[in-house]
Amino acid sequence: MTIPLKSRDQLPEAGGDAAQGPSRLPYIQAIDGLRALAVVAVVLNHIDFPGMSSGFVGVDIFFAISGFLITRQIVTKQAAGSPQQLREFWAGRARRIVPAMVLIIAVTCLGSVMFLAPQELERVGFYGFASDLFGMNIAAAARGGNYFDGPLRQSPFLHLWSLGVEEQFYLVWPLILGPLALVAVKRLRWSRQRTLAVALTVLGLASLLASVVQTTSSPLWAFYGLHTRLYEFIIGGAAALFWQWSLDRRTGRLFTIGGLAMIVAAFVWTPVDAGFPGAWPLLAVVGSVAMIVGFTHGPGEQGYSVAGIFSWSPARRIGRYSYSWYLWHWPAFVLALAATNGNKTIARIACVAAIVPAAASFHFVEQRVRLAPRLVKSSSRSLAFGAVALGFGAACSIGVVLWGRLGVQDPQVAEWVQAEESFRPGGCEQNSTLLGAEVCLGGSDEPGDPVVLLVGDSHAAQWIAAFSEAGRANGFAVALRYYGNCPAAPLGPSTSQKSADYDACTSFQKETVGLLANDQVSAVVMTDAGSSRRKFDDIDAWSRSARELADAATDKEVSVGLLVDNPNSGDPLQCLSRDFSPAECALPKDEALVEVKAYSAAEIQLVKNASVERLDLTAITCPDDPCPIQVGGTWVAARDNHLAREFTELQTDRVGNWVDELLRKR
Repeated sequence: MTIPLKSRDQLPEAGGDAAQGPSRLPYIQAIDGLRALAVVAVVLNHIDFPGMSSGFVGVDIFFAISGFLITRQIVTKQAAGSPQQLREFWAGRARRIVPAMVLIIAVTCLGSVMFLAPQELERVGFYGFASDLFGMNIAAAARGGNYFDGPLRQSPFLHLWSLGVEEQFYLVWPLILGPLALVAVKRLRWSRQRTLAVALTVLGLASLLASVVQTTSSPLWAFYGLHTRLYEFIIGGAAALFWQWSLDRRTGRLFTIGGLAMIVAAFVWTPVDAGFPGAWPLLAVVGSVAMIVGFTHGPGEQGYSVAGIFSWSPARRIGRYSYSWYLWHWPAFVLALAATNGNKTIARIACVAAIVPAAASFHFVEQRVRLAPRLVKSSSRSLAFGAVALGFGAACSIGVVLWGRLGVQDPQVAEWVQAEESFRPGGCEQNSTLLGAEVCLGGSDEPGDPVVLLVGDSHAAQWIAAFSEAGRANGFAVALRYYGNCPAAPLGPSTSQKSADYDACTSFQKETVGLLANDQVSAVVMTDAGSSRRKFDDIDAWSRSARELADAATDKEVSVGLLVDNPNSGDPLQCLSRDFSPAECALPKDEALVEVKAYSAAEIQLVKNASVERLDLTAITCPDDPCPIQVGGTWVAARDNHLAREFTELQTDRVGNWVDELLRKR
């Protein structure tokens, strides 16, 4: 295996390099091998391959490669940064990026209509439209879409957030290196090299600082924003601009081996969700750039050296398909899950097998358009073609939205949609005066009636209507305090599994615990989902924290109740909307009750040791096997493992009697 430098006339470069037809920039074979490593890491991460939980840093490797290759092209072909040269650059990007992206948007829209529920299509169309405008990253951050968890994980366009970042980079980077740099040179009277060095240093450090700060204060914008990722491109670009020294064979090997070691360390040590990105991408980015420098400025290697392995023909082939495979793999996974009612094995196979349509897309769409003589000869024609293609992608996305709205007009689907959304809080009103903190207040409004504090996550909020109705009948007020994905028991500083919203959650919990000292609070009821409790290191850690909360309440003469969480139900109404049968949409009892049973012993021990009253409605929420999704004409489960409001309201009498017993203990 060797790493010869070939003319791109012989072998056009794929992926992040802005190919604008034949040029004399040398083709560095090993960089395609590095692309292969990046895309394989991302795919393995998305199929939950063991040991690849941090494989998402493959995207950061792509950013570093793009920074290097795009900068190399700009400084080679755009010395003056004239408007004509800018048009040529953007025209090349349009030919390279747009056709394959619009193809996957169109295919995904068609697949979504075929396999997803009507009520899901509006969200699909919205994100498809945002992706078509290279703004998926902005849409995800603005709508609160967590990359690692939550509803956005079900979007077939989730992965296109990174393409949005790249395209935004392609828009601003040639302006920074071209016209803006020229203006700065004239005003400062510095050399272009010095001007760029200062500008990139300031921009890079500012971007890194923004990433570190916003990872804590605004984690979604830190993850998805160009401003927090720009330093990754800049590090690659700086290597293209300022590295002029050739390396001897030994030093070249040290760069490639050291760089690969840093990438491996990134795969091993980068945290999942909490604390990312921050400065963590530096491991993968600096490692990638070190390898590129070794590939580019070191002598050609043969045999089984790092550079030689990355230049191996199969690795180069995967690298050339990397952009297409990245586009195809996630829609294949999501739509396969939908088509098979959640069969992850088939979905994982589809995700990996997506390299087949990716290869076809590369040869018959990407290369045909990118190298089309009529387009290559005219930047105006290329830009017009790109605009028309994007218009088609936008039309597909809008069509999906309209199709979904038509579908939800069906009376049966409308009933399912209404039940799906009914878990959201209802039957209470926001109030910040009664207890001196924001609560959703319901139940009795008679002065002097006891106040029950209902605490937890959205699984607490789903019960507010039943508690409120019981309170009006039995003479108590209920004050709901809930924060999504935040357990009722305080996490505390010792918790190691800190999520992205750890600070907001603990702050909310601290304020909630403070309410126990309010004389008007007579009882506190805790309930939350198993997914929220998993933020603790283990069940024992949750048990200790719940005991501390119960003891603190008892010290304030506040009774403590624990409402057992409902069974895991998945999204049965969404499943029905995808044309599966009720039997196919109901979960077996053993599967539905896994988390309920996992905490059962700890909860019972809490009852014995901390004077806690426990209400277990499992025999009602899951009386049969499989757990029914409808009982007596009433839908049991809403979306995302919640209970439908109509079902919880049927439990009003049970809730009222239990709360009465709780209040009598005071």
